[in-house]
Amino acid sequence: EKSPSILAAASRAYDVKKKGNTFSFIAKGPVETTNISRILLRKKPSSVLIQGLESFDPAKWDDESHTYLLSFENNTEGVQVMFK
Repeated sequence: EKSPSILAAASRAYDVKKKGNTFSFIAKGPVETTNISRILLRKKPSSVLIQGLESFDPAKWDDESHTYLLSFENNTEGVQVMFK
C-alpha cells in the first residue's frame, strides 16, 4: 500500500505531515496563479480542508489511481491543505 504523497503540483510543499488518517501540507506558490495538484491517497477522503474550509468534491477523486485532483489559488504566504 502506497503512502500518501503529492505526485504533481503547481507549488512547493512545506511541513508535509502524515498522521493516522490525515495528510496535510502547506502549499506556497506565486500569487495570481492557480495551484492544480494530483494527490495520492490510500482511500477516498471524507474531507478536504483548504485554509480550514471544507472543499471536498467527490468528482475530483479517481478510484482507479487513488488520486485526488486538488485546485485552489496560490499564495506566497502558504495555503494550508488537509485530507482526512
